[in-house]
Amino acid sequence: MKTIRARLLVMLLSGLTLVLAAGGISVYLIEQSNLLNQFDAGLENRAHSIAALVKQEPVGTIWEFGDAPQTLLAETYFEIMHHSGEVVKRSDNLGVSTLPSNAPNEGDLVYQDVDLPGDLKGRAAWYAFRPRMDEDDWEGRDVSEVTPPLLVVGAALNREPVDQALATLRGALWLVGGAVGVTAMLLVLFGTRWGLAPLHRLSTQLGDVGSSTISWRFEADRVPGELVPVYRELNAMLDRVEKTIERE
Repeated sequence: MKTIRARLLVMLLSGLTLVLAAGGISVYLIEQSNLLNQFDAGLENRAHSIAALVKQEPVGTIWEFGDAPQTLLAETYFEIMHHSGEVVKRSDNLGVSTLPSNAPNEGDLVYQDVDLPGDLKGRAAWYAFRPRMDEDDWEGRDVSEVTPPLLVVGAALNREPVDQALATLRGALWLVGGAVGVTAMLLVLFGTRWGLAPLHRLSTQLGDVGSSTISWRFEADRVPGELVPVYRELNAMLDRVEKTIERE
């Protein structure tokens, strides 16, 4: 048969474990979402920047990558393909590797985790666009009559910084959660022992009651309010028992 103390310990420790686990998981998921949103925003900017370097002229598609910042081309793995999937331009850092084929609707972006050269884990964004057209390049021809081809740029980045930040966060949550859990467990153990001490004293006092101590009464001056009625009834019972013994 379980004691009151055992019931309290099971309930409190189980509740604290669930609360700590739910809190840690919630913090991790929120921070993971924030980091991925920031990372995806950077991918979106790079995809738009690369798309802005593509221009349609009467002679064909022109790649103005010479005007791009070096960091954009050095850190970004990218491919430009027709909407049908045929690759027409790709970055040198991809080597012989390719990005997964993805063709969103015009103007849309889609994101996906990908594998990069060198066994790196990356994340990519695909953006469907039409190359820009400058009227000066068309010698007075109405550019509204020309429809440039629908292209897709896939831009990927190494996601190691995000994974490292999440790993650090997991370690911190385990460390803090473990310390809080141990502290809470000790507080629960000592708290239940201290809180149930009056019941333990009452049990000991009841065990000492006998024929030789029938005139002894429980003192209810320094007991918790919940036990005052119990002490009062016990003393009344002892009064009745003592009077019965005296009559006999």
